[in-house]
Amino acid sequence: MPGVVLRRIARALRRLLHFAVAPCSRPWLPDRRRWGLGLCLALAGPFGMAAPPAPASAPALTLAIADLPAFSSALVAEAEGLFSAEGLELRFVHCVNGKQCLQFLREGRAQLATAADAPIALASLTGPPFEVLATLCRATRERYVVARRDHGIQVPHDLEGKRVGVLIGTSAHYLIDTLLLFYGVAPSHVQLVPLRADDVMGPLLRGEIDALSAFNPLVTHAQTALGAHAVLLPTPGIGISTVNLVSVGERGGVTPAQAVQVLRALQAANQRINRMDGHALAMVAARLQLTPAQLRGMWAHQDFELSLSQILITNLEAQARWALRRQLVPGGQIPDYLDYINLGPLQAVAPQAVSLLK
Repeated sequence: MPGVVLRRIARALRRLLHFAVAPCSRPWLPDRRRWGLGLCLALAGPFGMAAPPAPASAPALTLAIADLPAFSSALVAEAEGLFSAEGLELRFVHCVNGKQCLQFLREGRAQLATAADAPIALASLTGPPFEVLATLCRATRERYVVARRDHGIQVPHDLEGKRVGVLIGTSAHYLIDTLLLFYGVAPSHVQLVPLRADDVMGPLLRGEIDALSAFNPLVTHAQTALGAHAVLLPTPGIGISTVNLVSVGERGGVTPAQAVQVLRALQAANQRINRMDGHALAMVAARLQLTPAQLRGMWAHQDFELSLSQILITNLEAQARWALRRQLVPGGQIPDYLDYINLGPLQAVAPQAVSLLK
C-alpha cells in the first residue's frame, strides 16, 4: 500500500513539473498558462535545472592619492562618487605626496597611484615595471620655494650658504636644483636638508632651515603661518610639472576595462574642475584645509586635461638624468619611457588626447 501511494505522488509531481516547465520553452502560450513560469523557476533548482551563475565581480582596487591641489582630478572623483558611477569598487589611501603614493604601489598596497614626474623617473631606475595610463594635470606654477625674510633672504641669489629643506626624490627636489642653476647659484653652495614627510613645514616655522622647496597647499600654509616673515621666491619658466596615473597593469590585477573606467571617472572630474564646480571645489578645499578661494586660484594655474604627450617623456628623461647625476639611485641606464606608457585605455576614452607614437 505505501508503494502505491508513493507512485501516485511521484506521478502527480511529474505532471506538475511538466505543466510548470513547458511555458519556459513555449513563450507563445496564452497568459493563463504563463503562471507556470514562476513555478518553473522556483522548481528549476530542485529538479536539476540550475540557474546561470551570477558573473563574478572583479576584486576591489586601491588608488593612492596625494593630498595636493595638482592631484585634484582624483580627489574630486573620489569626493563626488565618480568612480562608483562608472561601476568601480575602489578603496582609497591618501598620501602626503606622489612619491609616497608610488611607494604604496610598489609595495603592493595599491594597484593605482597618482604621481608627478620625478618619483616616476626614480622608480623606473630602481623598481619593478609599471605603466603610466595618462597625465591628469600639467602645471607651471605648482612647485615653489618659500623662504624666511628674517633670515636674510629676499631673492633667489640669497639662498647661497643657506639651508633649504626638501623632500628628497620629489619634484620639489628637482625644482630647487633647477632653480639654483637658473640663477647661477652652485648647488654645492646650498645645504639641502632632508625633511620627513610627516613634518615638512615644521623646520621652516621653527627656524631650523632658511627656506623650503615644496608644493601647495604646504607653501600657502607656510606663508600664512610666517606672515610678514615669509617671502615667495620667483620660479619663472622652470619647466612643466605633470601629475600622472600609474598602474600595476593587467599582470598586477588592473584589467583594461577597469583602466578605462578609472580614466572616464577622472575625465568627468576634470570637467568639473574646469568649470569650477562649486560643490567639488568646496569638497577638495576642505580636504586640503584651504578656502575655496585659495583652491580656485591654484586650479586657475593648472591644466586639468587627460593627455599622453611628449612633455611627459621629456620630463621623465630629464629627471632620470638628474637622479643619476645626483646619485639618488645606485645606478642604471635611462629606459625607453615609451615602454612604460599604456596608450590603450586613454585611446578608448579620449583618442584626441594621445599624441605619442609607439
